[in-house]
Amino acid sequence: MATKHGNRVYIQVLLDPFRGELFVQDCEAAEIKPSAKIRQLVYDYLSQELPQDDYLDAHIQDIKNGVKLLNHAWLLVPQIVNNALVRKNRTRLQRPNVRHRLLQKQ
Repeated sequence: MATKHGNRVYIQVLLDPFRGELFVQDCEAAEIKPSAKIRQLVYDYLSQELPQDDYLDAHIQDIKNGVKLLNHAWLLVPQIVNNALVRKNRTRLQRPNVRHRLLQKQ
């Protein structure tokens, strides 16, 4: 059963043990994750089996959605950096200066 995972469709695939292991070994030899390989196999299948217009329309919509998500992510970068700096400064202020303590002992 397919479910939503963020903006993607989540599909779990169970393979028989020996053929599944063979698939994993093939992916390792090609230095590609099994999920990426399955994703590419599905996209290749869709592009060959469905009417070209339908597949291209879906592909274009996925690209537009990806660009929209990237644009949204770039808008969050300053906020993420600022939060990281605040956390870093807060941590720096809360912990004692180890170098300073070592110098005092000498």
